[in-house]
Amino acid sequence: MVLGYSLSDWETYGTKTPINTNLIKNPSCLIAGKSGSGKSLSFLWYTYGILKNKESLMFLADFKAGREYVDLRTCSSYSYADSAIEMIRKYYDLYCNIRKSDSQNTPHITLAIEEWFGLLTYLETIDKKLKGEIMSKVGEILALGRGIGNGIGVILLIQRADSSNFIAGSREQVQNTVCFGRISKEQKGMLFSGEDIDANKNYPAGQGLAMIDGQGIVQEIIVPQIVNRNKLLFKIRSYLDNQPTLEELTHKFLPTDCGA
Repeated sequence: MVLGYSLSDWETYGTKTPINTNLIKNPSCLIAGKSGSGKSLSFLWYTYGILKNKESLMFLADFKAGREYVDLRTCSSYSYADSAIEMIRKYYDLYCNIRKSDSQNTPHITLAIEEWFGLLTYLETIDKKLKGEIMSKVGEILALGRGIGNGIGVILLIQRADSSNFIAGSREQVQNTVCFGRISKEQKGMLFSGEDIDANKNYPAGQGLAMIDGQGIVQEIIVPQIVNRNKLLFKIRSYLDNQPTLEELTHKFLPTDCGA
């Protein structure tokens, strides 16, 4: 997976030096940034690359029902609003079945959750028990997904990555961290604590900071501007329509009763 291109190489030489991460070794990602920072459009670019290169099967639980994804509304690999909650549960069931089966022949799979904080805020209002359930399920996958099958990942899109949005320790289980746009000092401290970065520097939309487990340093990145979003969505949709559904994948393994 390409998280972006080296910003310094792009600004200095006009060259695209990719910043790569291996989804098998590093299956989970945190994509942070304020509204307008470019995180959703950058995620579309990520999704296209992942699907095109057959790095993972992709499922998107879009709680905010963003207009960026409107062309995916009738796709079985996409859910929005309250149906996003059910997709998270189904993904957890698949994770449990693969964990119980101990199969090494499974595909790499990834669930992206768009606007994680908004989802948790909504659940806090309507059903605190359900909020705890969803946080625990996602936290368990973050903690254990890398070692199961060929990797079971989660991509969380969020405006602020406060620790209150994660069960204890689960934020530290994310192997790929990206933050776009104007980044507050607090956000930098939460995501890149102890790293040698300019605490006062901010970035325009589609630019930011990335850190990958095992690579040791925070890197400045730029994600290409999407010129034709509709065309990109059409390509993404064509890939998603040709992959198995969550239900088909789940039924491929013996159903098990796996609690959080």
